[in-house]
Amino acid sequence: EEQERLNAALTEVIGESYVLRYPKTGELNSAFIFKDLDGDGTEEAMAFYSVYDESTRINVLKKTEESWVSVYEAAGFYGDIESVNFAKIDKKGSDVVIKWEQEVGIYRYENERLEKVHGDSCEGAEITDIDGDGKNEVVIISKNAMGRNSLKIVYGSGREVLATDDISIHADYPNIFAKGYGKIYDGKGMFFIDSEISEGVYLTEMFSLEGTGAKRFFISDFMEKEEDESESENEGVVVVVGGGYGKRGIFLRNTKVPCMDINGDGIIEMPAEVREDYAREASENIFFIQYVQHNGTNAVPVWNGVANTEIGYLFAVPENWNENTVIKKSSSADSFVFCEKKN
Repeated sequence: EEQERLNAALTEVIGESYVLRYPKTGELNSAFIFKDLDGDGTEEAMAFYSVYDESTRINVLKKTEESWVSVYEAAGFYGDIESVNFAKIDKKGSDVVIKWEQEVGIYRYENERLEKVHGDSCEGAEITDIDGDGKNEVVIISKNAMGRNSLKIVYGSGREVLATDDISIHADYPNIFAKGYGKIYDGKGMFFIDSEISEGVYLTEMFSLEGTGAKRFFISDFMEKEEDESESENEGVVVVVGGGYGKRGIFLRNTKVPCMDINGDGIIEMPAEVREDYAREASENIFFIQYVQHNGTNAVPVWNGVANTEIGYLFAVPENWNENTVIKKSSSADSFVFCEKKN
């Protein structure tokens, strides 16, 4: 019955020759989406449709006692709607974040008008609260004019919607396998991206909102640099030996495991490889890894374990197993045996 009333209100304004359009992904996948857009305590309805061509239009409707009334129509975008979400970029009302095929648009409803307050080319957009101020930021991942992978953060300042400059990133959007928000030791919020940057090589990148700019971090940025350590062509390759974290350059790994709060302390830990082993009598590589946490001056291990993400396991082992064990395939059962290494 409610949808019949909404269709009747649309027909009254635009006639009967329209086709409803539906977001392709996400929880909000209806042609009619309800939300209190202006913060007045009453929900508006947003309708997505096209008339005669492939251009998707947006109509905002308000409810009266017995019916819905169209109050504003806005141009949308040529092509499909990928997703629709809402963000509180300021603390009044909800802004609409629409991911079109190759673009993201952020729309604000005020004074019965739906205005586009930000638009960008976009491969992916994530809504989070990076700086913990109770308002949302929108992280936009795209390719810049030079075709390089880039990231920017859209944020609010008063009633303004602003954006940081693009910063280059290693992650190519289709190769991102995990992303999310978390805090480091001092409560600072970070946006984390785990991606495959070349075949079988994985990287964690972290981003914070610093004033009006976005800043990128790697695990190695949290590590003390030894005075006698010099730069080398191999910096960035896994070089951790003996559990020593004074060395830089452990941010690349061959294990497809994501950042997570692995010990439940409310702080995000980052994975780093200690060494690679393989199960004798089995063609399976197994990686000894540690999850490390920034403690203010350095990155320190808080969890030790082994992982094989192709099969799908991650389990803890004692720290001294990192260097003092070999792994064998059990012939009597589908299991692995960890054996003490003998000189």
